[in-house]
Formats: sequence, C-alpha cells, structure tokens
Amino acid sequence: SQIKKQNKTHMKIPPTTTATNSYQKTASVIMAATSLMGVRKIAKAGIAYPFGDSRSVQQAFPSAVPTKDADPFLMCDYFAGTERDGPSKEYPVDWHPHKGFSIATYLKKGVGRHADSLGNREQFATPGMQWMNTGSGVEHAEGGGTEKGEEFQGFQIWINVPSKHKLDDPEYGIVEP
Repeated sequence: SQIKKQNKTHMKIPPTTTATNSYQKTASVIMAATSLMGVRKIAKAGIAYPFGDSRSVQQAFPSAVPTKDADPFLMCDYFAGTERDGPSKEYPVDWHPHKGFSIATYLKKGVGRHADSLGNREQFATPGMQWMNTGSGVEHAEGGGTEKGEEFQGFQIWINVPSKHKLDDPEYGIVEP
C-alpha cells in the first residue's frame, strides 16, 4: 500500500510488488551501479565526527575509499551506540540543508525520527529505512526517537543522482518492517 502526502511516501512493499516512484528510481540507480562495479578495494572504515561534537561514526567512504572510486555513492556512515538522553522535542542532528542527491538511512535498532521543510514529521520502527531525494533543496533534522538506555544501530548512505534529476522536487518516504 502507498500513501503520498507533502511529497512523502509510506510504503510496505511485499517482495513481489513493484512500486513506481522515487524510491524505485533510487533503488534502480543503486542496482545499476552495483551490477557494474567490481570490488576495487577492501579498506578499514575511517572515523569521522560529522556533528561537530564527540559523536563519531565509522565512515567507509569518503574516509577509507576515495569518492572517485565509490561513485555513485558519495558517503556511507555506520553508527551504533546506547541512547544517552532519550526522546525529546529537539533533534540531535539539528536542521541542515541538502540539495541534488539522495539519502537512504537504514536502522537495525532504535527508532527513526525525521522532520523536514516540506512539513514531514515522521517516526519509523526498526528494522526499517527512510529515504529522501533532496532534489532542488530541502532542510531537515533527524534523530532523538530512541528511548534512554536503548541501543541504536544503522547506516546512512548518500547517493549521487544523474544531472537531469538533481533539481527534481524533493521527496521523502519510509519503508516499514
């Protein structure tokens, strides 16, 4: 089933169902790219501090693999830990802009939480994922849905999109378990 609101899509996709939307476009870009890419390098992930504080992520690329070797993938961060503060009205990853690429976040543990300038306010269960085509530009914030003391674990990957789609209307969606 599929519901679209404020450029947002909620999806539960049975394995035999085909959806025709931006989620499928992003998935087809990933599938096409990975079917053409051979293993070029196996490298240990670097440690990055993308939040400007003590929080760190393991970054496969661009820390360990140069961007030119990872294209169409721009960035991949793995994160895990125990929630220190618990749910709040604020978002631990504060409001920030993106433009011209796609983002997929997969959570294995914890609670996903997202807000954006399109008016979307979302929480999703795990294991599950959220995706966003940033297109012509969107601001968003994320995190802060996991209960204090509970574990969270997941990864986020940024995906380059073809030039002709960089200024498409932004879209957001979740894929629930």
